[in-house]
Amino acid sequence: MLFVLGVAAVGLCLYFVIVRNIFGLQEFMYGFVLVLSLVMCALVVYLLTFLLIKLKKSQPEGFDFGMFGAGEDKTVGLEGRIGVCVAEIRRLNDQIADDGISGELAQIEEIMKKMQQQLKDDTITAKRTLQLSEFFEYYMPLIVKILESYKRIETSELKGENAAQTQAQVSKIMPVIKTAFEKELDNMFTDEMIDITTDVEVLKSMLSKDGLIDV
Repeated sequence: MLFVLGVAAVGLCLYFVIVRNIFGLQEFMYGFVLVLSLVMCALVVYLLTFLLIKLKKSQPEGFDFGMFGAGEDKTVGLEGRIGVCVAEIRRLNDQIADDGISGELAQIEEIMKKMQQQLKDDTITAKRTLQLSEFFEYYMPLIVKILESYKRIETSELKGENAAQTQAQVSKIMPVIKTAFEKELDNMFTDEMIDITTDVEVLKSMLSKDGLIDV
């Protein structure tokens, strides 16, 4: 109903403002232009609606990857969202029979738990939190989509060449995905490692200055 009213309102505005007040068309043309305006507006709204629906369906249902609100605590919010990802990976792992993929998923789950734990550390900077947030925002929907497709092939017991190739590709990409998670976890410690290195150099300099060690 709101869709129809919106289209009608836009069409009438175009009709009265553009057609009647600007163009000197004959009276019998007004109705034709009004109908044409309504049709054009309907097509535009339809296309926009179609694109929004398609975009929404491209993400797994029931899995929210939305960005943070402006006033939300990003660290606490990210920790909770990683928890949702952990639950989703565990669910898929329970439904996938392949031992190789299952083992990779179990390790990825453990890495995500370590990320959650590290987020509780006060040394994590806003920059690293944002970086981790973007990592999950960008990669998790695609990872879940790939695993969902693999699960459907496995459950359907497809034996064709295409199905076999797809399963092989997923098996090959899982170690790569695990490595990416390991790298992202390591990145969370980068600032702390830099601080430790700096502190060590300062300590060595002080000890050398006081004649306690030879550098």
